[in-house]
Amino acid sequence: MTSSIQPDDLAFFSTLATSGSLTAAARELGLTTAAVSKHLSQMESRAGVSLVNRTTRRMSLTPEGELYLTRARRILSEMDDLAQLLGGSQAAPKGLLRVNATLGFGRSHVAPLISRFVQRFPEVDVQLQLSVDPPPISDDVFDVCVRFGEPPDARVIARRVASNRRLLCASPAYFAERRAPRSPAEL
Repeated sequence: MTSSIQPDDLAFFSTLATSGSLTAAARELGLTTAAVSKHLSQMESRAGVSLVNRTTRRMSLTPEGELYLTRARRILSEMDDLAQLLGGSQAAPKGLLRVNATLGFGRSHVAPLISRFVQRFPEVDVQLQLSVDPPPISDDVFDVCVRFGEPPDARVIARRVASNRRLLCASPAYFAERRAPRSPAEL
């Protein structure tokens, strides 16, 4: 029995989604547009769902395609991590790493991690920018951005690094003077 997902499909689909069109993906992959279209059709046939909405001018991912892309990128990232772990002694990282994080979280969590990272990998120059209003991830100014919430775009490779649990508290004296809010808008 043939599996509905083939290992080569993961990287193919990630490239296709990033490229934005069958023609652009064909150029990126060094294939013909017809070969890319056929590969996609075979993937959709094996999966039993449509992954991409195609029109004559554009393509967009279906909800199933968005799910597939998110999981494919996670798996590819884990495969890269494993390869790095296995071959970690072969090459030490070097170069510039640009990191952006929110002010409070960056100061308390990211900065200490970067300090340890730089001690472990002295050939890496790290530029950390802490922002009250972080720039959009789409600006491509940073290599790593630490944000809260859901990724703004399925094309962003995101990983959960920590939970961000928030509590809203008030003293009994506060509520003695004011009524308790009934909705978040009243806050």
